[in-house]
Amino acid sequence: MDWHALHEGEETKFLELAARYNLHPLHIEDCQHRDQSAKLEDGDTYLFAVLKPVYAGEDGALAYGDFDIFIGPDFLITYQETGCEKLLALVEKYQAAASLATVNLFSMCDPPGARILSHPQVVEDEARLER
Repeated sequence: MDWHALHEGEETKFLELAARYNLHPLHIEDCQHRDQSAKLEDGDTYLFAVLKPVYAGEDGALAYGDFDIFIGPDFLITYQETGCEKLLALVEKYQAAASLATVNLFSMCDPPGARILSHPQVVEDEARLER
């Protein structure tokens, strides 16, 4: 399993991966343009999600960004367009700790992406926004 953790500005690498994994043009476009609606869509050979992590900015005001995910049978692409430092740290932590070479995300009950999405701090930040 290959995990490609990309950050905003890595357009060339993203387009190479899009061609390699045959990502749908509309999903590619969603990643290239910020402020997309949160969504979960089924590609032919992968799942695509746009998440909207919420976090407190430097001035304490709530802010959000885009966190795009492609999950295929043998790849995971995350594309981060967010200033949410806690989420970025979680991605780095799980990418460093994961031994994804022999893991199939479709056969796991607890994929690394799900752990990121359900991390207590991310859930707490989202709950603050709903209040």
